[in-house]
Amino acid sequence: MYLVKNQVVKSEYFLYKFLIVDFSIEPKKFFDIVFEILEKEKCYLIDFLPKKVQDNEKYYYLEKYFCKKYSKRYLRRRFADDMFADNISKIVLSLISYYKVIVFYETQKKFSFYDKLYNNNLYYKIHKLIKQIISKDCRKMYFVLENNESFFIIAIEGGYNVSIYSAKETDLEFIKLLVNKNGLFLRKGYNF
Repeated sequence: MYLVKNQVVKSEYFLYKFLIVDFSIEPKKFFDIVFEILEKEKCYLIDFLPKKVQDNEKYYYLEKYFCKKYSKRYLRRRFADDMFADNISKIVLSLISYYKVIVFYETQKKFSFYDKLYNNNLYYKIHKLIKQIISKDCRKMYFVLENNESFFIIAIEGGYNVSIYSAKETDLEFIKLLVNKNGLFLRKGYNF
């Protein structure tokens, strides 16, 4: 049995819905590879700040200020989240154009995505899911990208938590180019 689009697979704790499956791999092997990388590999973060703020309380208040300032000024709830989500979507959708990809996310129920691979509607749905995950700070979404027999993972885990695992230097250079173009920063994660 191989992974297929629209398949719901149960891992140890969660149900995952597969949105795009662009290369063949067995589900058991796939989850083993992905979760081993997420647990053991060092990661890079996509953030709106160029380096880590040492005081978590200051970071919290800065994040709160952005949300409050933008939501009042533009009369939109959590405008800062929308801006961040839009930029993350641009980065991820651009990367999907260059790499083979498997897209999956946590789900509590079955969703119906019956689109052909890579049509405009599917890109819209990916963008919408990214916005929901970032703005509601719930669920997780993963993009497993393949390049020349190696994998790297982009994990969107709610809020401003966007991480890149196991990317090679050439991939990181390209990702950094896309990240900087969208007004964000790529920096080493906490486990470096």
